[in-house]
Parts: sequence; structure tokens; C-alpha cells
Amino acid sequence: MFDELDALEDRPIVLNFWAGNCPPCRAEMPAFEQTWRKYSDEVLFLGVDVGPYVGLGSYESGRNLIEELGITYPTGNTPTRQVVTDWELRSMPSTFFLNSDGSVHDITIGAISASRVDAKVQELIAANGG
Repeated sequence: MFDELDALEDRPIVLNFWAGNCPPCRAEMPAFEQTWRKYSDEVLFLGVDVGPYVGLGSYESGRNLIEELGITYPTGNTPTRQVVTDWELRSMPSTFFLNSDGSVHDITIGAISASRVDAKVQELIAANGG
């Protein structure tokens, strides 16, 4: 299931699914940016805009949100709805904390605070030998 992620990096991944017109997504993005800046050498952050497939925005609204908030961690969108099905996304935002081997370490459904995302990233790093 995580074969695609194997090719990305040999480190843990924070995979965040979000939508451009999702207020909780907007609220948590600065926390991800702050944590990304702190741990980017140890953990890969990826944001995936699924707004067009969950009724919460368009590709344009997603790009506008990234620009407005000054997000610098890697983020983009997906060309098909398949990612929503593959990851069994039922609520926005949804964040998967993945071990370096691609297995799921933890999942957070809904917005996450800066202190909580920081603590979860520290746990992820520790679980992966960091």
C-alpha cells in the first residue's frame, strides 16, 4: 500500500491530507510549517490537497491557501480521487505519521495543535532510531 512512498525518502513522513476550503485545515497549517522548519532534516512533510474530491475547494483555492499562509513544506494535489479511497479519508484534515519503512506509526483525524504535532513528530523520530 505504501510502495509509492518507499521511493521518496528513507526517513519518517508526516503525510497531511487537507482541502483549500477547510477551516480546520487552514488552522493547523501554520503548526505544520513551524514543525517542518524545526525537523525538516529528520522528517519529510508532505501535504496533499484533496479539496476537489471531498467538496471542500478547488485546485485554485488550495494554491491560494498555500500562498496566503506562506507554506514551504512540499505540498500539492492529486490528479484523481483514488487517493481519497486508498487512504480511506473520511474527514478533513487527516494526518498520517509514517515510519521510514512506510508503515503507519500514528494517525490524527481533525486539526492538530502546534504542541501536539511537535510531540508526535518527536515520537516518530524516536521510533525510527532518531
